[in-house]
Amino acid sequence: MSHPKESLYYKDNASVQSVDTRHSGDFDLLFEFFESEPPQQRQPLHEKIKELIRGEGPARSTVYGDPTKLDSMNVHDLNPRSWYSVAWYPIYQIPDGKLHAAFLTYHSLGHLVRRSTKIDYPSVDASVVSPVVGLQSYNAQGECWFQLRQSALPEMAELSGLNPSGILKERLRTLEETALLLARAVVNKGNLLSANRHPDYEFFCSRRHL
Repeated sequence: MSHPKESLYYKDNASVQSVDTRHSGDFDLLFEFFESEPPQQRQPLHEKIKELIRGEGPARSTVYGDPTKLDSMNVHDLNPRSWYSVAWYPIYQIPDGKLHAAFLTYHSLGHLVRRSTKIDYPSVDASVVSPVVGLQSYNAQGECWFQLRQSALPEMAELSGLNPSGILKERLRTLEETALLLARAVVNKGNLLSANRHPDYEFFCSRRHL
């Protein structure tokens, strides 16, 4: 995710949900964790995973399944419905920008993309990208995040014959719809169906129209 120079963002691991899909037509929820710490107290995702594997940290009520599977499960065995989310918050502005938007992005563990990269380090010639499949935000209205560059609009319309603004609007609608489906999914936990309520998603929705 890119951001303008006027605003710096930090990211928080918000949730992890892993689903095994090695059996035809069915799947089992292996592990689920919803972050409950305040944003400024959250650890980087890698550190949080190590903490969960050690059995430390949050109350068991926030965790479902065996966290040690995070250390041994092959990503190719996971259902594309397996996901993690990242919360992005502004921490300070340079020098006096007026950007206040916060974002919650959802990423599928089944849609990782290997991509070559141009970095000035000889040992780094490729990267794995985890595209955004779901999105929720607040305080983004009136800011530049979801606006097309005016200089690019005529060229895009001429080359494609399409409506760039309409495409962007539909893309945002699809991302928000997917975020809703993931955050409030009904999942099978053992022999019981459970309706999820992702805390970060609910918080973002409550702030969206303030």
